[in-house]
Amino acid sequence: MISYTARTSQEQVDPVRIGGYWATIIEDFLRSAVDDHHLLPEAQTIDLTFDDFMADDVAAVERIYALAGQPFTATTRAVRPLRSNAFLRSSILRRMSLFSLGGRYLRAPNLWIS
Repeated sequence: MISYTARTSQEQVDPVRIGGYWATIIEDFLRSAVDDHHLLPEAQTIDLTFDDFMADDVAAVERIYALAGQPFTATTRAVRPLRSNAFLRSSILRRMSLFSLGGRYLRAPNLWIS
């Protein structure tokens, strides 16, 4: 989206450069979150991998609600995304590959950040 809107203020847009820049920023944020994770009380944190969320998004959200002490009602459970998780995952990976954001920008299995 940033590359798309950049065309309104730039004659030439380099989506690979913009994607790489933002991937680095996000990586820094995520590394900081992992590095500082120990500073938070264990009772107030949850470790949830992307793969776990994509495998069963409702169960993942139910865990988050439980941690927050919020009710997970039938109405809450009924709210579902319009697209399947498999579609979303393949769509994300396909879009990343279109902008040459493979390699170091794709995390390794079972890791927060590669």
